[in-house]
Amino acid sequence: MVAFSEQAEAQFGHYPSHLWQAVVAYEDRRFFRHFGIDPVGIGRAVFSFSARGGGSTITQQLVKNTFLKNERTFSRKVVEMLLALALERTISKLRILSSYLYKIYWGHGIYGVEMASKFYFGKHPAILSLGECAILAGMIPAPELRSPLRNSSRGKTFQARVLKRMVEVGFLDIKTALLVVKQSLHIRVDDIGHGSGLLLPLSSLGKDCSRHTKGLTRVDGGSLTRNVYTFVIFTKTFGFPCGDLNLCVKGKGDKHSNCIEIWDWERESMIWEAVEDMERWVLNIQKGTKGIKQKNPSFQ
Repeated sequence: MVAFSEQAEAQFGHYPSHLWQAVVAYEDRRFFRHFGIDPVGIGRAVFSFSARGGGSTITQQLVKNTFLKNERTFSRKVVEMLLALALERTISKLRILSSYLYKIYWGHGIYGVEMASKFYFGKHPAILSLGECAILAGMIPAPELRSPLRNSSRGKTFQARVLKRMVEVGFLDIKTALLVVKQSLHIRVDDIGHGSGLLLPLSSLGKDCSRHTKGLTRVDGGSLTRNVYTFVIFTKTFGFPCGDLNLCVKGKGDKHSNCIEIWDWERESMIWEAVEDMERWVLNIQKGTKGIKQKNPSFQ
């Protein structure tokens, strides 16, 4: 199968063992014992009323991300499970895991562990530390929300949860885990072809932001996925000179559509603190510009 390439499997040999151990421990601790679906994990998810309990195996996630639409229906779940069973009979566990790491989404438009490693830490996956691997593994369920760029303390929280899981399944001793938890988190965002700055989705801005930006700046364009207000609130509310921010809204064909690039790295920490202070205005990504249109009925 083209989707499960030999290239991914070849690269897997260069990754540190604590990378795949962190991912398996956090996402699918019975990965090497189940046959594509995990009855134990499904039962745990049902009784805990939470999909985070382990309902979907790594194999199921790979099948869903490769072949299926992202819809929450019973029929799609059945197809996902059947395809996962078939995939496990077709290719090895090693290729499944390597393909999963090769194509999983890690936030900010980043796909695959190689790009994620270079983007967040400025290094090849081969030299990732245990702590860095735990950070990446902890992001998988909700990469945008758990991004250490948005909230470093949240990143450390999920890092600790991953390390705890690794101890529970026997991949790590508790002494090492505690040492890693005490280490500082160092994030170095690297330029890997996405511009020289940090990507902040405009669709995550709160519905009340429109009243701050109303009448200031507006982006129009037939090629845009959605019309949005540019985030002039930074320059108006926090006193940043306009030259400090390079605002861009990319086109429909660009998977990073509706984003701004922040080029001024000296102000990066201030900007993110401001974003955290505005959490009451923030909508999740799925709501997009719905809030803007509600506040501005004439906005097309």
